[in-house]
Amino acid sequence: MAGGVRIDKLGRVIYSPSSFGGCIKALVAARQGYEPLPTPGFLQKIFDAGHEAEDLAVQKLRDAGWTISGQQDQIELVVPHSALHIVFQSHIDGYMTHPDVPGIYVCEIKSMGKGPWAEFQKSRYEGGLFPKYRYQFSIYHHATHLPVIPVRWNRSAYEEFFDSYEMVVEDPLPEEWYIPLEELYERVYLIESYAGTEDFPECSTVPATTCPFAFLHEATPEIPELRSVEDPGNTEAPSLDQDKLDDLVKKFLFWKGQLDEVGQRLDDVKTELGNLLDSCGASKAQAITGHVVSRRPGSSTKWLQDKMRGDGIDPNKYKEHTQYVSTVVTLPK
Repeated sequence: MAGGVRIDKLGRVIYSPSSFGGCIKALVAARQGYEPLPTPGFLQKIFDAGHEAEDLAVQKLRDAGWTISGQQDQIELVVPHSALHIVFQSHIDGYMTHPDVPGIYVCEIKSMGKGPWAEFQKSRYEGGLFPKYRYQFSIYHHATHLPVIPVRWNRSAYEEFFDSYEMVVEDPLPEEWYIPLEELYERVYLIESYAGTEDFPECSTVPATTCPFAFLHEATPEIPELRSVEDPGNTEAPSLDQDKLDDLVKKFLFWKGQLDEVGQRLDDVKTELGNLLDSCGASKAQAITGHVVSRRPGSSTKWLQDKMRGDGIDPNKYKEHTQYVSTVVTLPK
């Protein structure tokens, strides 16, 4: 649910808990029926890595003695309203129990890159995306009447050191941390007050490059048109050195070509290194320089239906997995 709000076949207004703590202007836009922009490529890669991290984290949790059940179970929380049927709806990562930890908990896995992982070490739940996640966790808590345990997965550690991983099972979130139901309802009522209008609240601090409704952000200042030196109307602006412009563009194109060629040569050499190791059945070798060349298996996941994360029975039927082996050159630890 890229926009965070939709109308289902039954005419219900469906709010996504994972988007509910985001930019309120974007939520209003989705409620008003605006079509969100396609997800940028770099952001889609992060989402895909997050989906893959969930499977890896569940495996490691089970290895550590946790029982994970109800993966992708759908949960709902009804919002009281006099005229509309409004529902928070989502699919959870699962329920978790452990023989040494009394109780049942909602498992919420958060895949984090190197920067957000380091930020959490300093500011805990007050920084990064956790103020936004607080809305999601609170909705899960009220819908299930269970405490939530955040499970943090450092995807950077797993990508850089394939045979290792870094995962932290946090303590259950305390009751006082969750946003009260009334406060969640008030946010919904505020968004609903804009439905059917052409008005918007002020935009939250969300970068326009990642907002699904970036076209609704205030336009950037218009850049004055650059006039040619032959333009008679250009009487005040300093004249443009056309020869210098042409020379610099030529240099730019030359060095860009060099960069593209170097990148292709690096890829070719890595392919040859991989073929060399494969030819003798080796997965790792060390050069005289101390650099280690290794072959690392990996996988990527493509979601066949962008708005589906499973039906609670067989979520894998919406995935397409691709296996590959990459060649990595690193310095030994």
